[in-house]
Parts: sequence; structure tokens; C-alpha cells
Amino acid sequence: MRPNKIKAGLSMLADARHGEFDATSNLLRKILTNIIDNPQESKFRRLRTTNAKIATLLATRGVRALLVGAGCDEEGADVRVMPEALGPEGAAAALDGLVELVTVRVDAAAAELAAELEARKQILKQNDEKRKLERMQIEED
Repeated sequence: MRPNKIKAGLSMLADARHGEFDATSNLLRKILTNIIDNPQESKFRRLRTTNAKIATLLATRGVRALLVGAGCDEEGADVRVMPEALGPEGAAAALDGLVELVTVRVDAAAAELAAELEARKQILKQNDEKRKLERMQIEED
């Protein structure tokens, strides 16, 4: 496990676009959870880069660094492997960081939405006040 690589990967992943981040984080969570839940199962410890989903995942900035930080190594040109000797600790650390990042992004999106809704309320309130003023002016004429 390489904590600095995990941090670097998460930092790069934090900059991913919303849709790309969601798809990537969901697949990464599934991969890491499978490794943690089934540490002796070799099929969960091998990622074939020829698989379209895995290739797309690895193309996302930060994913490779996160996996390397968790202990994943290259085995040939088209396979990434998490050695059994490492145990699931690296995957658990990467998953914890990923879950924290997802939480931060969800909270930030909720705050942004709340601010946008508040701004819209203010605009509607201002428009209502303008209409009332215009009605009063029309009635006075």
C-alpha cells in the first residue's frame, strides 16, 4: 500500500466531471469492495484492460494512481493485478478515501443547489415587488 499514491489519485479524481466521476466511483467501489470481501478470490484481483469498462475506468485521470496506491501492479500489457500477499488493506484504504471523496462531492453539489435555489427565490421576490409597484402605478393613473 502506498498512501501518497492513494492521495494523489483521489486528488486527481476529485477534478473529474460530474458524470465521469459518478460512473468511475461506482465501478471503483465495486472493484475495491470485491477485493475486500473476497481477498482470496483471484478473479477479483485481476483487471483486464482489454475489457471496455476497465479501459474506460483506467482512462479517467487519477484511477491508475489510486489503484497503484492500493497495491495494484502491472502484469503484462493488458492486466493489472492486486497481489494476494498484500491482503485487502490497500483496497480498504483506497475505498475509504473514495467514499470520503464521494461524500464531499455530494455535499458540495447539495450546497451549490441550495445556493442556486436561494438565488432564484430572491429573483422571484424582486420580480413580485416590481409587479406590485407597477400595479400601484397603473392604479394611480
